[in-house]
Amino acid sequence: MKSDKSKLREGRCIGEGKDYVGYIKANEQSSIGTSGIIYDPIAGRTVHVLSMGEREFFYTMRLNDEVISIEEQMMMSSDLVREICIKHGYRIPNHILSTDFLITFTDGSRKAYSVKADRSELDKNSRKYRNAPLAYQKAMIRHHIEQEYWRMQGVDFKFVFRSELNKAFAYNVQQVLMFYDERSVTCEAHMYMWLVAHKIIKIDLSDSIICFPKLVCGMEDKVRDLFERSVAYGYQS
Repeated sequence: MKSDKSKLREGRCIGEGKDYVGYIKANEQSSIGTSGIIYDPIAGRTVHVLSMGEREFFYTMRLNDEVISIEEQMMMSSDLVREICIKHGYRIPNHILSTDFLITFTDGSRKAYSVKADRSELDKNSRKYRNAPLAYQKAMIRHHIEQEYWRMQGVDFKFVFRSELNKAFAYNVQQVLMFYDERSVTCEAHMYMWLVAHKIIKIDLSDSIICFPKLVCGMEDKVRDLFERSVAYGYQS
């Protein structure tokens, strides 16, 4: 576990694009069972997710035409967090806080997201909090600080619940992004996925998990021809 001072010295959350590094890495939290590292071929960097919900949300948003950049584990300014805590009478955190995702859109707007397993994470009567009122109060204070922080930055804030994400869509996006780089392509199924990833071919990724080798069966020549022509002309989505 690295200290806040070490992370700040490394310049976490300061870089942009391929140089961005989230405030918390996958191996820097106490429970790493569902943490992981994703390679984002569009941004050209590794992305650190701390839960399966974060992983699925990342893939849900990655091919969105309106998304410019996705920055995970975004650091929150300690000075502004302190100001919010003093205003509302909260205990000032002894460590730097972060938000799961900060996404920038093509219209210039930004939105911050906190990813939760399901809506019970916010329900004081849920099994998690039924006999732990202090834990619920602490969680709600943390959420309020986060919401207030981004409101003061002029950024919308939203909760995302893994239980409500389309897992088939997220999985299909994960599949096609594996072949976003043409150098990874070795067969017609990979070519098809490259074409989908670059939006040359548009298909519904949300209905069910797609078996791309089966989908391509019988139209290999057409797929190869379209792929080769697209690569030759330097097509970009």
